[in-house]
Amino acid sequence: MSDPNQSSENLQDQALLDAWRTLMYFDQLSMKGRKDFKNLRRWIILITFMISVFSVFTLMFSFAQWFVLILPIVGLNLMNYTTLYSKPTTWIEHRYAAEKVRSEIYLYRANVGKYHLPPNQKDDILQDEVSKVLEDAPHGMSDEGFIDKETFDKNPMEEIQKALEWSKDDNGFTDLSDDAGMKQYIKTRVQGQMEWYQTTVKKDYKEGKRMTQVAIVITTIGSILGLLLGANEPHWVGLFAIVNSISVALVAFSNVNMSGRTYRLYYETLVKLKRRLGKWNAILNNDDMKDSTFKEQARSKFVTDIETILMDELDRWYEIATEIQISNDTSLRNSFSKQVDSE
Repeated sequence: MSDPNQSSENLQDQALLDAWRTLMYFDQLSMKGRKDFKNLRRWIILITFMISVFSVFTLMFSFAQWFVLILPIVGLNLMNYTTLYSKPTTWIEHRYAAEKVRSEIYLYRANVGKYHLPPNQKDDILQDEVSKVLEDAPHGMSDEGFIDKETFDKNPMEEIQKALEWSKDDNGFTDLSDDAGMKQYIKTRVQGQMEWYQTTVKKDYKEGKRMTQVAIVITTIGSILGLLLGANEPHWVGLFAIVNSISVALVAFSNVNMSGRTYRLYYETLVKLKRRLGKWNAILNNDDMKDSTFKEQARSKFVTDIETILMDELDRWYEIATEIQISNDTSLRNSFSKQVDSE
């Protein structure tokens, strides 16, 4: 992680400063949106579970029928509320926008591809790319404050620390177009991202596996108890319905957290990064690298390839995350709608 007190002449690069500010804008929107999204969906999932529980209780307690009538209405209204203030894909789009800007920042700092131009020209391109992201991404108000221009301009290094959490001693502004910059790019962008993938792959795999195990155990034990107890006491058959609702709730909760859904994608990307870094390391001692033109071309291709790999992962993650959350929300909404209509 970089030192927030570190200074650099490159901080005078206003185009880069604006790009970081935009990244942090979407980064904070995404984090806040994801938090709100998860909290609201947990309440909705809890309501679906309680509906099943009270439906069983109606066999034993007459008052339970009121909850069966009320809860679907509450759940549907809560779903309508989330449509206005916590859509299932908004935080995903904000995360996509933040990472898109991040990729442009590294291409710009490495001076490769479309940014292989004089400073007075390439900063215009960066501004155009950031503007496109701003135009395409959704916007909205929030009840939490975000970094403002005055605060950011006073101490930008301190404000972008969250964006550089996995960036391995990079201050966000250092030139990455020379030999020292290349080493920093590898440490920052490649190795830092690989470390993030390794950590996330393990976490996502364990969470998905644990959630599946819990669902299987609960369903198996509950089903067996329901059948055994139901042989003598018919109302205990309702235990089977409750257990089934727990299993459904766990699946919905897992979908909200995307547990076990991304580790394959992250692992594949991790392998691609390792292979591309290996190829780069293999040519460092080649005689061709003594030629400045060849070296510059090799460096440019390496950085471009790395950013392409990362953007390909981002595109695929966007598709997966969007599909899962829309499908989950549609299922929850349809369930509430059917229950309300049946009343």
